[in-house]
Amino acid sequence: MTGKQEAMDWIKENNKWGHDGGKFLTEFEAKLDEAIQKQETIATTWIMGGGLSKDGSPYQLQWFTGFFLADKISVERAKEFNVEEMQIITMERDILTSTKFEDNKGSKISDEVSEFINKAWNSVSSVFPGSEEKEPISLEEMNGFKMWVEKAKSVSDKTDNDNEVIKHAEDTISIWEERKFDGATRDLKVLLILYGFAIVVKIITFFTGSVSNINSNVEQSTSIFSTIVGLIMLAGIVGYYWAYKAPVWLIDLRNSGPRKRLSDFFAKIAKRAFHTKVYNVTTYSDGSKTSSPSFLAGPIASFIIWCIYYFIFFQFIYIFTGYAAVKNYILYKR
Repeated sequence: MTGKQEAMDWIKENNKWGHDGGKFLTEFEAKLDEAIQKQETIATTWIMGGGLSKDGSPYQLQWFTGFFLADKISVERAKEFNVEEMQIITMERDILTSTKFEDNKGSKISDEVSEFINKAWNSVSSVFPGSEEKEPISLEEMNGFKMWVEKAKSVSDKTDNDNEVIKHAEDTISIWEERKFDGATRDLKVLLILYGFAIVVKIITFFTGSVSNINSNVEQSTSIFSTIVGLIMLAGIVGYYWAYKAPVWLIDLRNSGPRKRLSDFFAKIAKRAFHTKVYNVTTYSDGSKTSSPSFLAGPIASFIIWCIYYFIFFQFIYIFTGYAAVKNYILYKR
């Protein structure tokens, strides 16, 4: 279906409260308006928990350049997105505007080049149902597209129009193959903050040592050791950033479904703990009671969960980095 009104009509008919949805309808319309504002560059997907629908089933809702789609999904599929019964989660992906497939009929392109270029575009999948937007969903499709473009380039006596359509295909390949960071941004920020903190400590230690200068040999040894540690930390950060850079086509493929990152798993637990209130209640003999926040819930529990995660993260960071490098540079695994 097309248009905002059709989308709102669907949600009014199919939400748990019907046309009396009130706050729910208002909040969804706000989400829809935001998606419409960004529709030229962003495709938006919502996963709606079964507790919000009239028939009790979870749904996948999508908005893409004026089109709205609503598909019922299984409970198992909904669980993959970690959506709760009374929750809607939002996912966004970039629309690569230069990857729109264009029919060559009527254009002044040689038959041979037209055949190869059309085969190239037909070798990759549709990003969104009902659209002409194309993008590979596997390394095999990526290589297939490149093969057909190379065949088009090998054609002799090409016209200017031939070269133009070939260049467009090559530019598209460059967009698809551009690498962007696909790790958890929060982890990278923590690494940089800790490294910055270490540099500050190093500077303070340097100036403090220059003033005291009691034992120059010990200070020199400590300085060399801390420098080596600093270089190892820097190499670790650079390696982590490099390993988690993946081609755009692979990132878009991952974003089309639920992400299963350890960081996101801990983030979900920490968020739930943060918003959970648990109190330890003590009852005295005179009947009076006192209560105090429990360490099992609330901000303190959330902080402890993050501490556990980053303890694991720093213990195994080189294993995580190696796994990401293999996944993003060798196997191109989703």
